[in-house]
Amino acid sequence: MSKTITPPVGYKAVTGNCSLPEKIVNKKDNEIWLIRAPKDFPEAELEKLQVDLKHGANVTKLSIGDRQYTVSVGDKEAVSQLFYCYKDEKKGVIPGRPFAHSIVISEAVPTESAYADFDGVGHDLPPVKQLTGLKLRYLPPGAGIVCKKEEEKKETKEVKEKKEKGKKKKTSKK
Repeated sequence: MSKTITPPVGYKAVTGNCSLPEKIVNKKDNEIWLIRAPKDFPEAELEKLQVDLKHGANVTKLSIGDRQYTVSVGDKEAVSQLFYCYKDEKKGVIPGRPFAHSIVISEAVPTESAYADFDGVGHDLPPVKQLTGLKLRYLPPGAGIVCKKEEEKKETKEVKEKKEKGKKKKTSKK
């Protein structure tokens, strides 16, 4: 079974006051999908849409004209608690079966493409005079230090040497 799902042939979009009859909603072979999309999203594009259900956290980007959209799989736990309600002339509104899957289409936030290539900016912290009695320098939360590989190796080597010296002093005192 393929995990990439496209809308089935002959699907019918339910919009506005259009409702599905009870025999279609409660038929065991039918799945009812909830597709959330912006109001101005063209329905014809749903036929071309492909979503990877295996990796639900993945987001697919879609561009239609000059607009960018993101397509993702909705939370299956949450959507299984939602029911399609259909109208009955005698009984009023009746809940049918729960939705099988959910697809969320949202308009992507416009970003400047010039900034997309940058990973980040590094900045060396200025040297700070070490206070007496402190073993480490205080860094406020979020001000992490990024060490280079060579510096890391040097620091770990120094720590090991200090531990060995401490062990030698303890054994010599006994």
